[in-house]
Amino acid sequence: MSPDLKVFMITGPRRSGKSSLIASMVQHVFKKRVHYLRLIAVESGLNNPRIPYWRGSKQDFASFSWIKYEPLRAFEAIPESITEVYHKGSSDTIIIEADSNPCIRNAFPYDCQIFTMPAPESMDEIFRTPSQTRDALKSVLHDTSAFACEVYGISDIQEIPNADPPADPYRKEHRPDMDEAEIVEFLRSPMGKALALRIQCQPEYQGLTDNDCVVINMGTGGLTNAADSVVCALERIAEKSCSPSGRKASIFCCDLDDHDDPCCNRLFSQLRSEFLA
Repeated sequence: MSPDLKVFMITGPRRSGKSSLIASMVQHVFKKRVHYLRLIAVESGLNNPRIPYWRGSKQDFASFSWIKYEPLRAFEAIPESITEVYHKGSSDTIIIEADSNPCIRNAFPYDCQIFTMPAPESMDEIFRTPSQTRDALKSVLHDTSAFACEVYGISDIQEIPNADPPADPYRKEHRPDMDEAEIVEFLRSPMGKALALRIQCQPEYQGLTDNDCVVINMGTGGLTNAADSVVCALERIAEKSCSPSGRKASIFCCDLDDHDDPCCNRLFSQLRSEFLA
């Protein structure tokens, strides 16, 4: 593929404003039409997932595709889909929309990763409590499959037949894969530090820690003042982490449906200058 190829990945929970962001980027960031891919996760053997509704004009894109993929095959399916779309020609830029499934974040060396989220009702909506964080960290460090699922989203964890469900999913007992000394040593490593940062977030928001931009969409979600506290917490995390591209995440708190919002303009300006120069 051409070295001029640019791939943007937009992830986040449902109804967080991903489509609004993409529609705005088409108008204010890109100089020409781009290819659009919408990734739709399906379970193995199922072929009829819910197809998201696109409220804008598909004519704004060089091509417009829905891509069904199995999360366990994301590392194959996403590069294959990008290659197929690229060979259609007419554009060297691809923008991908997907839900916040951790398996997709490392499936391709994207040029830019953006995480969108609705305005939070509270800090607990985004971050685990200290006790939940400790228990979750202990769980994933003592179980290899839990570790793979928590970090990469690629573990095929099978339920034990006829087993009673645990009262608290963060308090499952595991056969230790690491002793206490090994855990301390691991947490000093780059991967250990990254895990310790990521695991502070609720599962749906763990992508916050390794993106180039995080957009808190004030046009949807809560009406409280929790966004200010969340921004401060995310800025502290951004100082200690970086995206796969090596950049520290920039935090933008704006209304994606308000094109006169000055924060939106700063977001678009940064995307143009850093990723399309």
